[in-house]
Amino acid sequence: MIRALILTLMLTCALPGMAESDQHCLRTLGSIELHDATNQVTITTSQGDDHKISVSVLWTKHGDLAVGGFTKPLTRDGWFIYAEDDSRIWVFTGETLSLVHHTDKKTSDKSSSEVHKLGRKVVREALPENFRKSGRFLP
Repeated sequence: MIRALILTLMLTCALPGMAESDQHCLRTLGSIELHDATNQVTITTSQGDDHKISVSVLWTKHGDLAVGGFTKPLTRDGWFIYAEDDSRIWVFTGETLSLVHHTDKKTSDKSSSEVHKLGRKVVREALPENFRKSGRFLP
């Protein structure tokens, strides 16, 4: 628990680019809700009985009918979730960056070395330096 608190404080200080978007960003256990006129997305990070952390995202229509969702393990320190809007969710697991995009017809998950080109500056700046320099990501 103390390690998580220290990590949170370090990330808060080390990621000033995300400060403007903290209402749409998770770097600790918790949840975010976004909605438009007809859709709602709920993003929740939680720790299971096995002490592993994961993120769950659920899209609902009119607050009650589930229309899409996913769950991903958050595997390493430095993970974050950034909700660009109610249809585009960025997930950095600590190892990989992916963009989950939801439309009325489907939910897609793009994880590749090219996905960063779609990202906003706030997402690129939040990635750890070693990840950006690894060759898997070029800002």
